[in-house]
Amino acid sequence: ASEQLRPAGRAVYDRRGRMSLGGGSFAVDAGRAAEVTAALRDANALSLQLLIEPAAIATAGAVPIVALTTQPGRRGFALRQRDRTLELVLRTSETEPGAAPLRLLDLPDGRAHHVALTYSPGRLTAYLDGRRAAAAMVPGDFFHWRSGRLDLGAEPGSEARYRGALSHLAIHARELAA
Repeated sequence: ASEQLRPAGRAVYDRRGRMSLGGGSFAVDAGRAAEVTAALRDANALSLQLLIEPAAIATAGAVPIVALTTQPGRRGFALRQRDRTLELVLRTSETEPGAAPLRLLDLPDGRAHHVALTYSPGRLTAYLDGRRAAAAMVPGDFFHWRSGRLDLGAEPGSEARYRGALSHLAIHARELAA
């Protein structure tokens, strides 16, 4: 549990300390979200790690897991689940605001998995349970990023809510090595 996170809807910390979203969400304190955005923008790098346990693999459309947004539809990044697939929407100086999401990896089943993503200008790599699962060339930097919201299980302007559990979330303003 963290004093930096505010639960909404049915989101709670379960007995194991996981964020059990159940169709609710957690919002990061606005001041902390601004610090995270500034650090990522200044470093032009992002690494995201978390343990993710989907409630069910089948989902209707793309459901947000972690989203950094300035306003509805304008994201810095959003990690989402669509059916069995994790996808990333990443805004850089070389991508359009409404750019298509990058398909990262498929979750093999409904159990907990460690997911790690790391980005620096030109390079995006995704790991699943410690193994490299995907890589892509993504040009640009985070010049356009502005302070906004950092949400878990939801994003502004979307009715979609994640129903799984998250834990061990870490966001780094640097590229992590394999």
